Amino acid sequence: MFSWRRIALLLLMLTLIGSQKPPAIRAEDGPEGDAFELRLTVASTAADLTAAGAAGFEWATLPGAPRLPFTTTLVALPPTGEWSLTIMAGDFTILPQPFEIGPAPSPLVPRSPQINGEHLTALPQTIRMDPDIYTRDAFYPASPVQAGEVQWQAGQRLLPVRIFPFQYNPVTGKVRHYPRLQVLIQVEAAIAAAAEVTIAAASPLSWTDSAQGALRIYTGEGGFHRLSYEDLAAAGLPLASIDPATLAMSWQGQPVAVQVLDGGDGQIDAGDALLFYAEPTTSVYMTSNVYWLHFGGEAGPRIGSRIVSPAGDEPILTHIYRTARVEPNLEYRPDFPLPMGRDRWFDTPLTVSAAGPAVDARSYTLTLPAPAGTGTATARASAFGRDDQAPEPDHSFALYVNNQPAGVHTWEAGESIIASANIPAAWLTSGQNQITLEAALSQLPGLTSYWFAPDWAEITYPALAQAEGDRLLAEGLAQAPGDGLARVAVGGFSTAAVRVYDLRTPLQPVQVLATQAQPADGGYEITFWDDAGADPAAAAYYLTAENALLAPVGLVLDSPSQWRSPDHAADYIAIVHSSLAAALQPLLDHRAAEGLRVVSVDVQDIYDEFSYGHTDPQAIRDFLAYAYGHWNQGEARPRYVLLVGHGHFDFKGHTFYGRQDANLIPPYPAQVDPVLGEIPADNRYVSMDGPEDYLPEMHIGRIPAQTPAEVAAIVAKTLAYEGAEEGEWQTRVYFAAGHNQDPEGAFHDISNDIRQNWLPAGYDDRHIYEGLDFFSNEEGRALGRTAFDQGAVLIQWFGHASQFRWGKDLRALNIYDPPLLQANTVWPLAAHFSCLSGQFTYLSQYGPSLAETLLLASKRGTVADIAPTGYHGSGALQVFNRVLIRIIFLDRVQRAGEAMDAAKRAFFAGSLTDHDVIDSTMLFGDPALRLRLPAAAQQPAASATQAGGATTLSWAHDPANAGGYEVWRSPQPYFAAGDPDSERMALLPPPAAGQPASYTDPAGAETGYYLVRGLNRVAETSSPSPTVGRFLFTLTTP
Repeated sequence: MFSWRRIALLLLMLTLIGSQKPPAIRAEDGPEGDAFELRLTVASTAADLTAAGAAGFEWATLPGAPRLPFTTTLVALPPTGEWSLTIMAGDFTILPQPFEIGPAPSPLVPRSPQINGEHLTALPQTIRMDPDIYTRDAFYPASPVQAGEVQWQAGQRLLPVRIFPFQYNPVTGKVRHYPRLQVLIQVEAAIAAAAEVTIAAASPLSWTDSAQGALRIYTGEGGFHRLSYEDLAAAGLPLASIDPATLAMSWQGQPVAVQVLDGGDGQIDAGDALLFYAEPTTSVYMTSNVYWLHFGGEAGPRIGSRIVSPAGDEPILTHIYRTARVEPNLEYRPDFPLPMGRDRWFDTPLTVSAAGPAVDARSYTLTLPAPAGTGTATARASAFGRDDQAPEPDHSFALYVNNQPAGVHTWEAGESIIASANIPAAWLTSGQNQITLEAALSQLPGLTSYWFAPDWAEITYPALAQAEGDRLLAEGLAQAPGDGLARVAVGGFSTAAVRVYDLRTPLQPVQVLATQAQPADGGYEITFWDDAGADPAAAAYYLTAENALLAPVGLVLDSPSQWRSPDHAADYIAIVHSSLAAALQPLLDHRAAEGLRVVSVDVQDIYDEFSYGHTDPQAIRDFLAYAYGHWNQGEARPRYVLLVGHGHFDFKGHTFYGRQDANLIPPYPAQVDPVLGEIPADNRYVSMDGPEDYLPEMHIGRIPAQTPAEVAAIVAKTLAYEGAEEGEWQTRVYFAAGHNQDPEGAFHDISNDIRQNWLPAGYDDRHIYEGLDFFSNEEGRALGRTAFDQGAVLIQWFGHASQFRWGKDLRALNIYDPPLLQANTVWPLAAHFSCLSGQFTYLSQYGPSLAETLLLASKRGTVADIAPTGYHGSGALQVFNRVLIRIIFLDRVQRAGEAMDAAKRAFFAGSLTDHDVIDSTMLFGDPALRLRLPAAAQQPAASATQAGGATTLSWAHDPANAGGYEVWRSPQPYFAAGDPDSERMALLPPPAAGQPASYTDPAGAETGYYLVRGLNRVAETSSPSPTVGRFLFTLTTP
């Protein structure tokens, strides 16, 4: 019978299996029935208040809150039904003496947490008591049982539950102790049905689906564009077979009207052309817009025309509206709480404080062509303020236009402001004008400081209708026509052949045919008549001569793909930039040879099918959600995702320090880091249960390469690593750590906890500790390089780090070390328990991050890295470190991606806070990488012979048993090693190559029974051989 109670119990047990410490939680399910019930029981002693670890408890790490012991677990709820949590048994006693329990450390958030500087090496922390807790005469936490945020994973609804056996009153110093807590979790009307994974819906069929082919068109600035016969032929279109009537254009799936100039002969010949209007892109991910020209299918809309009859006495309108804008993109601001897809590039901040300066101003120069000097203009400026203060409002600036005051504008922290002021157009001059933002303490009495980052400034103003470069965009008419009929005169053209288009519907322009050209001022003045409608200020027009038509910035004939189809089967999905595909192929062939179903997907195909050709990280997530939900029908879902290509947040080339790195596979941006805010979180690409899900359904890794040579280097390392011979390198594990007296953590002690309590004893663990093993940068880096040169199965760092190094004041490794390493044939997995050393998206003057540098180094460095893209605290990292070591070395989860995601799930189960660690811990390398732990010991098949009172055992040697063999004896015929009456007779080394193994017991012929166990390189034992020896049994018949 299906039982969600059994599923919940199994999941809870799995979160506790493998712990080196006894679990603090006991679980039992309730009676069978329609409702779900689960009881959790936690027992503790008063001694656990100060020695939490001994009984399976952890220390709470909520910043500023008392550091109390707790335990936590994960419960799988049925997919539907309201859940409740009730304390069934919770009698407490007050411990006799008063206590002083300090808080967990709190992070110090810098004003401008920029990444690309050497000064950021750590998450600054301080000991700060939360006043809401420490000044209140009440017990904390308010309830000894807390429920965390429900998350979904692979259709399971997961509830983390945290239990505190102690509550603390900071005012009185009293501590409540609950020796036994029992919690009942119930779900009413539970339905035994699997939850649905959120899947990206397929695009509806449209009029473009019948097309035989398509051309992807990239456009730059807004305006009318011309596609010539020569352009189309050069792009590879089969023009001889294309009927112009089948041409259709689209943008974001919407029809775009075009003007086909084919002479009416039904063919596309030399001299023919196609005209269309393209708007400038508003995407934060591209500098160009993307339009599609489809051919061979259903015809798309054409640009229509309109002609009005002039009355002859209409007033001549010569003033239009234009806008000039300035947007200084000098700083990338991940710390601002902005939604995904919002531009994060700002100017440097304006700052005022009582300590000075009390006034700070910034002026922006805007060039205004031909201002009319009459009427009303509008000045606008946008800015963002981050830090929340009292009283409200807490941000302000005065706006000036050419030194004329245009109001004081205030707003609240955490929001953008778009300040707008109507001003006399007479303030403006032809050429350069200035908008000034001035911050001043006097604007906000009661505040001692504030700061904000300007974003952009613009002026919309009445301008003379004068063309520039034989074209003009009129955003509206600045003069009201009589009776709605507008007669507009535009000067400054060099030719009389000018086209006029109504742009009030940009996707469907209309050509205005009532035009007249006449010579003026050495050129031509174009007059047109049109119905300006009820709102002439919104009547937009575009005028262009033939020679002023814009050319697209790129044309690409599409190679059709059909990834949005259920007719695919894959275990392993590689998303690859086309420039890197060939270099990756040997790895894909290797995975296919293992039996995995492998597909390689061009990232541009994903954009074409899921975001209409536009670069967009969400398109990649939507594709993966579709593949996860629709592929492999009736079989196991896809398991592995490999991203192949570098990515960063400088999509538009604003550039840090002049770097121009290729942006091949974009990072997924997530606003999750407590300090930085938005960070790269590839984890979200494979978290499928809704937009806020962060528990991965598939295992993801990234090769952050820019060139085929970099891909080839890591592919070669991966193949060599998985094929390498067994050796002593597999037994070595290096623990490098920062200083033990660091304010943010006793890093030696934390690493020793992992080495001594969580790593199996048979491994050769070595440490490289600042202040113990090295006392200078030179010593630390030399020891770090030696660890890599000697070879190890794992090298980990615990402590401060930056993008470029392990260490704060002293370094154990930096980005200049990988080229200095010896070429090797085996490489470690590196685990970075630190901050930022995997932050690959911020382009720095120093180069790529440490994790990237280690991974991409040819024949050197690492085979994979588990590294942070954000800031982490030592308490959370210690928990994650424990579960990762447990999962790799005790549970022996051998695929790198599976091991990391199992650790993330265990971390989620074990911590109600700091879940940003799940998103900001990334795997660099192949998620299907087979970690080369020492081969598991193999069961010997021993046989026994007896002669002269002695028993000789012999068996074939298996090379996996590189640690030798144990021989056990017992007087009982059926026994287990370690039983009270058993005795280990010998610990044998492995025999010489090609020789069998044997052991002789000179006194065992009469009563001896034996079993043999193999040992691998780290003394892990195999299953025992069948018992052999003197069996004095005979068969009898009735």
